[in-house]
Parts: sequence; structure tokens; C-alpha cells
Amino acid sequence: MHVTEDQLPDKAIERPRNSAAPTPTAQGVGSSKILYLFSGPPRPDDGLGKFLDELGIECVCVDLEVNELHDLLDQDVWEGVSQDLPMYDGFMLSPPCCTFSMARGGKGGPQPLRAAEGKEIYGLKTLKPEDKKRAHEGNVLASRAQSTASHATRRKKPWILEQPHEREGKPSMFKLDEFRELEKEQDVRRATFDQCRFGCEFEKKTDVLANFDLGPEFHQLCNHPPKWWRVPWSGEWVWASHPPLRGKQVAVEAHMWNPGMLRTSEPQGDYITRRAAAYPADLNRALARALGNAVKVAARTEVPSNVAKPKFEVDPKPVMALKFGKPQNVETQVDDRNSLRNVSNWVNDKMKFIGVQVRNIIEDSLSQNPDVENCIWENITQHQKPEDVHIPEPWMDHVRSRVIDLFFRNDGSIVVKQLAEPQTGDYETKIMGRLLHAWACIVGDPGARATRWIFEGAPAGLEMSSKDLDGMFPKCRR
Repeated sequence: MHVTEDQLPDKAIERPRNSAAPTPTAQGVGSSKILYLFSGPPRPDDGLGKFLDELGIECVCVDLEVNELHDLLDQDVWEGVSQDLPMYDGFMLSPPCCTFSMARGGKGGPQPLRAAEGKEIYGLKTLKPEDKKRAHEGNVLASRAQSTASHATRRKKPWILEQPHEREGKPSMFKLDEFRELEKEQDVRRATFDQCRFGCEFEKKTDVLANFDLGPEFHQLCNHPPKWWRVPWSGEWVWASHPPLRGKQVAVEAHMWNPGMLRTSEPQGDYITRRAAAYPADLNRALARALGNAVKVAARTEVPSNVAKPKFEVDPKPVMALKFGKPQNVETQVDDRNSLRNVSNWVNDKMKFIGVQVRNIIEDSLSQNPDVENCIWENITQHQKPEDVHIPEPWMDHVRSRVIDLFFRNDGSIVVKQLAEPQTGDYETKIMGRLLHAWACIVGDPGARATRWIFEGAPAGLEMSSKDLDGMFPKCRR
């Protein structure tokens, strides 16, 4: 983990942005490329990129401390990064763990933001607005690291994802539902090691997930003898192999302490977890060696280009079966700004932004539920009858719930609050009319009122005026 809470930008993912996708910073040039997300500041002398360069592998680093445009909370930035994922041969992922840190709530640490288990591991209900924002941002970055790993797993490309060691009774990113599912994927395994075995001054027990065997060096635990330590400002005694990783002041060996170090309060400054965030050089060297070897193995076993891709990777192109033509007896429209023949005139930034967010929710839910994705694919490719396709209702409810949350964050109007109301009447449908109506209203769609027909109209004939469609569809004389 290389990005700390202090480094997270003070902005939320729901707001539309105009920033361009980043130009990742590459270290070294080689025939293979590794994408390093959340890489931390540049380390030309002892960073992962330096050791990958020695192996002839290019390392592309993306992090706010590398470039201020590398804000992975920014939807535009993330879209650019995710579109480029296929060009990489391997991935190193170190999403920020500051909101999950077990130091929160402990002696000398900040307040906890998450529960250890259950729904509140995504954020405590009692959080203040600023802390709720921090937890949400942590969730977003965690999800983007997980989706990158899933992408690589499906394409048989090696990846490593690192986090502090998961402990019972403490929150951990690996306890999120997304990561529990990731760990169940084929070839994904976990290794636990102590960073002190790679030269770190702290023990720093660490877990890594990977989709290949990392080897025995990533299972080494601390073997250093314990000794007495003292926290300078308080004089607290600690019996351990290394200084405790808590508070803002590093403990010293007991024989180096003297009463003159005592203070009435802890000195100001960053928590020492930030100081310990960077990997020691020997760990970077070991990670580079492991990833480099895995990339070579993957290259030897790469699927030839003439072999059919899995169904979920195919990008079918829609075929236009009907040609648009000018209808007969059409009244000329003086103002057709809302016409479907001039879509570019009325598609605004908010439509595009909300549309991308909805798409991301659906894609994320499908990636975590491949059975649902296969079911939809079979319906499209095999022309099954609707009654033969059974998409799980819990999955649909979950997707709708996430979309409703998205809409409410953008416009907490009464329209959005009524979204979850069940469809009523004699003509029930699985289409949530109020959901479509709210979407249209929030983005300013000129045909928003027409969507009300789904829950206020009738299949046998319209019970509503069609004047809301004036300017969108051309009028025809009967």
C-alpha cells in the first residue's frame, strides 16, 4: 500500500469531471509491460520499475504521487486506464488500505471507519460526512483494483495484489465481498509474509493475492529475536522483535531511551504507518523477479490469435435491420432540437456521465456473477424464448439498488425516493417504470415525461397525452 489517507484527493466519484485520462509514467523499456496501479512516488534507485527494467520489462506506474492527473477516483481517468488494460502483460496492485487499517481504533490511532464483518465493513452507519466520504473512496479504489485483477485472471495474465495481513476481529480489504469472490477464482492463491524479512524496520505482516505461485520467499515470517523498546514521548515499554507500528512516534531500543524524551502529549505529525508504506528495496526486487518470471511463463502459454475467444470476450456488432426513411404526410418541424435525428444536439454531459456510471455498475455486477452473464449471452446468441431464460431476481434487485443509490446521490428528489415502490395495476411488468422515469428526469432527457406511460399508461391504448413527444418524433396525419 503506497497511498495514504492524507494523499486521497478531496473529491467524490459521483461528480462529473472534465479531466483527461492520464499518460502513465513508464520506467524502462522492454518487450513486456507491467501496469503498477497505486505505485506510490517515483523510486528510480530501488523501486519496482528499476528491477523490472533490469529484467527487460517496462513498468508503467499510475499514482497521484507520480502525476496529479493519475487520480483513479476520477471516472474519466479510470475509463482511460481500464480501456488500456489489454495492452499489459502483468499487473501489480497496491490499493490504499488507510480506511481499512487495523491501527484505527487502537491505542494511538485514528477512529475506525469500518466494522470487521458484515455490511458495515463498507462503512459504519454512524460516520460523519467527511469520514463517510473517505470510506466510500476507499471502496471505489478497492473495487477498481479487484476488477483489474479479475480482468487479468480471465485473460491468464499474472497479477499480484498486496494488503496488510487480514486479522480476526479487524477490518480488511480482503473481507469485502468482491475480494472473497476474487479469491475463489481459479489459480488465485494467498501468501503471507513479514516485510522485515526483506529489510523493513517494522515487522509488517503482509498478505498478497496472486494468480500464480509466488514461491517460498513470500511465505517467510519474522525470525528476529524480541527485545525491549520504549516509546520516547510516553516512556511506554514494549517487548517485541520490532517497534510497534502505531502512533506518530517510532519506539527506540530501551537502552537508547532517557527521561529527557518524555512529553505530556504525543508529538504532531504523520502516523508512522505512512512512513512504513513504501516497500523495502529487497521486496521490490523479489516482486519484480516473481512478476517477470510469471510474464515469461504466460507468454509461452499464450492462446494463439486464431483460437476462438470465450463468449464473454466477444464484442458483437449490432446490425441495423430497418432503414430510416421519411414518413409520409409529415408536418415540417420548425424546431427539432430534441429530434432523434439530431441526437448530438440534446445529449448533455450529465447524460454521458450517468450513463457511464450505470454501465460500470452493470459490468461490475456481471463480472462478479459470470453465470448471469452467460445466461444473457445464451439468450442473445441462441434466440431462446423469454420464458426459457431465468435471470436471478436477487441479482436484478441488487443492480437496481445500486443504480437507485447512484441516482439519489446525484438528485435526492421525491422521484428517486419513490423508485423502490412496487409496480401496481392490472398490467404488471418487470420493467421498473419509475426507475427509467427518474433516470430521464435526472439527466434532463427531453422525453422524460413519456416514460411515465410504463406505469400510468395501458398496453391496449394510451391514457396519456402524447404532446411530450412533440419535437422528438415527427407528427403524421391520420
